[in-house]
Amino acid sequence: MTEAPAQPLRVGAIGVGVHATTSILPNLPAAGMVLAATCARHIDRAEAAAARFGAGSAFEAPSSWSHPTSSRA
Repeated sequence: MTEAPAQPLRVGAIGVGVHATTSILPNLPAAGMVLAATCARHIDRAEAAAARFGAGSAFEAPSSWSHPTSSRA
């Protein structure tokens, strides 16, 4: 049997939409993880998820993530 780590694994969530907030983030503690930070395209969504799930930090994704400057040929 594998021993549990002394401290839970700290993870960050990039994207806090419906699937993340209803299926993934609520189950992190059962998997031995704690949410340390959130990131979303809109800071208000990142902050709301951080507050709801106890993350210490929230970040807004750079606009370049959703608007690529180059196209594939």
